[in-house]
Amino acid sequence: MTNRGYDIQAELGRYHFADLERGGVRINRGTAKSEVAEGDPPAFEEVRRAHRLAIVQSTLSGESPVVELDRPSTGIYVGSRRGVYLDLYQGVAQRLFDDDRLMPRMQPLISSGLLLRREINTDDYLGFAPEGVRLPQDVAALVTSEMSRAFPRPDGYSVFFSNSGTEAVEAAVKASALFAYRRFIKRFGAECWADVCRELGIERDVAFGETTPVWKDYPLFFVALEGAFHGRTLGSLALTQSRPVQRIGFPAWRWVVHVSRDSAAGIERRIDRRPIAIILQDPGELARTIAAGRVPVDLLAAALFEPLQGEGGYRSPSGEVLAALRELCDDTGAQLIADEVQTFARGGATFYSEIRSLRPDIVALAKAAVMGMTIVPNDLARNFERGWHSNTFGSGRLFDVNYSHAVIDTFVNGRDATFAGLTFAENEAIKGEYLHDSLEKLAEQFPSVLSGFDGRGCIWGFTVPDRPAFLSMSWRQGAKMLGAGGSERPGQVRLILPADVLTREIDDVVACLRRTCEALPLRPTETPEMNDDRRRPDRKVDEVVRRAPGSAATS
Repeated sequence: MTNRGYDIQAELGRYHFADLERGGVRINRGTAKSEVAEGDPPAFEEVRRAHRLAIVQSTLSGESPVVELDRPSTGIYVGSRRGVYLDLYQGVAQRLFDDDRLMPRMQPLISSGLLLRREINTDDYLGFAPEGVRLPQDVAALVTSEMSRAFPRPDGYSVFFSNSGTEAVEAAVKASALFAYRRFIKRFGAECWADVCRELGIERDVAFGETTPVWKDYPLFFVALEGAFHGRTLGSLALTQSRPVQRIGFPAWRWVVHVSRDSAAGIERRIDRRPIAIILQDPGELARTIAAGRVPVDLLAAALFEPLQGEGGYRSPSGEVLAALRELCDDTGAQLIADEVQTFARGGATFYSEIRSLRPDIVALAKAAVMGMTIVPNDLARNFERGWHSNTFGSGRLFDVNYSHAVIDTFVNGRDATFAGLTFAENEAIKGEYLHDSLEKLAEQFPSVLSGFDGRGCIWGFTVPDRPAFLSMSWRQGAKMLGAGGSERPGQVRLILPADVLTREIDDVVACLRRTCEALPLRPTETPEMNDDRRRPDRKVDEVVRRAPGSAATS
C-alpha cells in the first residue's frame, strides 16, 4: 500500500529495534503486541489508595491505569504486570518521542553537572553554556523560527516562558489586553477611557495614588468558542466552556462572550460596530449594549480558538468560523490567539493552525513543547514594560529548557531512516491518513459503535455510544484510552500517537479497537445522523497541509 508516494508496508522491513529491559522485563518495539487482560493485579489498588490518601482530588478517576515505572515502555507499547498494553494518550499529548531518542541530546547537560541548576530567567541572563547545553534563548530562537516560517511577519516573534498550558493562555490574554488598552488610549485618549469606565460604574483604584491612574477593572473583551477549554486558572477558565465541574463555584471574568464553533452567523451578531464615541453620546447606551450581549468593537482585545478542540470533545471548529474570527481581528486590530497546548506538533505540521490554513497572531503552547510558551509578535512585545508579567519557574530550569529544545529540534529538523528519510511531520501526516482509512473501514463493520472521526496526523477523536463501557472494554483488550468532552452519551474518545508512530503500531491499534468493538454488547444500527457526521466534507484528510517530499509545502 502506498500513501502519497510512501510505501506503508515496505516500512515493516526497516524495523531494527533493540530490546528494552527494565525490572527484568524485555520489550521490543518491532515485535511487541498488545495483550488482553481480564483485570488489574491486586497491587494496583494499593498504589491508588496511597495516592488518594496524600494528593488532593483533581481529574484522576478511581479506575485510571497505574503506570509501572519499573517496567519498560517504547513507542506506544508499555510493559506491565497485566501484560503489554497500548498507550493511546501519551501523557495527554505530552510525550512526542521515546526517552531513548532524546537521551543523546540531553547528555551534554547531564555531563555538564548543570542538571539541577535553577536560575530565574525573569531575573537573570543565562549565558556561556558548555558545548551542547541549550539556553532559553536557544529554545526561543527555534520556536520563533518555526513561527516565522508558518506565519511570516516583518518584525518576527518573541516568546514568554511559563510552566503550563493555562499559564501560557493567561500570558496571551494579558498580552492582548494590555495591547488593546494602549491601542485604545492612543486612538481615543485617556479621557474617553475614563468615560467608558464611568458609564460602566468602574471606579479609580485610589490605592495607587493619583500619579498613575489605575482603574478597578478594564472592560476589554474576548471572544471564545462554545465548547472551548483554555485552562483551569481563573483567567483562562473564564474563556472555557467545556464541563460544568470546571465552572461551578468559581468567580467568572465578565468581559467574555462565547460564539458557535459551527456557524459564523453568530459572530457578527455579538459585535457592535459603532465607534465608541457614538455609543458614549447616549447616556447608558454602553451598559445597555453590553447587557444585551454585544461587544463594542473598540473594546475588543482578542479572539481565541483551538484549531482542534481538546477537552471540549476533540471537535474541529468550522473553517467558516475560524475565517470569520481572523477577519474580525484584521478589521479591529484585535489579536487572534491560537491555543495549541494539546495540538502542537501532532497533526502533521508544527502548528495545527497551519493545517487549518489559519494565521494566528499569538500562539500558546505546552504539553509536547515541555514548557508553557506564549509566542507573541514583536510589535506587541515592544509595548510591554518591565514587570508586566512574570512567574516562578518559566524557563528557569535547565532540564526543562534542554528537554524542550531536544523535543522540538528533533521534530522540526530530525529525519529517520525507518521512515525512508521523512521528517516527523511528514510521517504524522502519512500515518494519519493510514489510520483514518483504517478507522473508516472498522466503522463500516461496527457502525453502532464507532462514528464521528475528527482530527489529523497523530491526534484524533471519535464518538462511541457509551464511553465508560468503551473505555473499560478497551483497557481489558489492551489499550489505555481517554475520554474528552462532557459526560453525555454518545461520548467522545481521544486517540493520541507519538510523532514517530510505526505502521505496525497503527495496525495493532486498529486490531485492539476491533477486539473492543467485538466484545461490547450488540447495539442497534447507528442513525443516519451519526453516519452523516462521520462523512462530513470538512473532515476529509485531503484538506490536511502535508509537507510530503517534493510538495510545495515542504520546508
